[in-house]
Amino acid sequence: IIVYFFVFPSILYAGLITQFSFNFFAPDHLWKAYNALALSIYNGALDVSYEDIGRESFTYNGKVYFYFGYFPVLLRLLLSPFLDLNVVNLSRISVWLMTTIGAASLQYILIFYSRPKHYRLKWDFISKTKIIILSLILWFGSAFFIIAQKGDIYHEPYAAMLMLSSMFVAVVYKDIIWDYKSRKYRLCLYALLAALCVHSRLTIAVSLYLGVLILIV
Repeated sequence: IIVYFFVFPSILYAGLITQFSFNFFAPDHLWKAYNALALSIYNGALDVSYEDIGRESFTYNGKVYFYFGYFPVLLRLLLSPFLDLNVVNLSRISVWLMTTIGAASLQYILIFYSRPKHYRLKWDFISKTKIIILSLILWFGSAFFIIAQKGDIYHEPYAAMLMLSSMFVAVVYKDIIWDYKSRKYRLCLYALLAALCVHSRLTIAVSLYLGVLILIV
């Protein structure tokens, strides 16, 4: 299960995003932008140079700012003590990690929590066939497959959104649909995922906030 449903698809994603060269550090379009933002945050600022972001920005009081989500900066901040962000491209690794984690979270639910509880642990042929078909759709017929094609600046916020929203769906499904339990403290986890999604794609964050409000009620 681990090899066929998790490891193998993630390797294919790594091949897709690197054009099957498996060179994660080759430059992509505007790859320096998020690195520059991470370095700027280290210096107590939020602006970047125009050379790093180009036209994909806005200017206020003479300073250049992002209008993309900031969530992908977190990976840079974690790796910055070990890598030189001025020269190392992390955009491909970022997109690969986030799309893989997002798809894997839904895959986990699909395999281990998609069947009714009264089913026997041993899957029959029909159940196995359904799981295989749905898994193929999940990995290779969904937005994950589209976003995993490139590591440029346009794909990173979407990869972050897919990861956070998928994790939200996965934990809510397990808690509410599978376990039939309403753990109030789990609302903090749902709210955290929704809040982080603000820094990926705002439109999806609105949906997650609405979901949290419904669960509170």
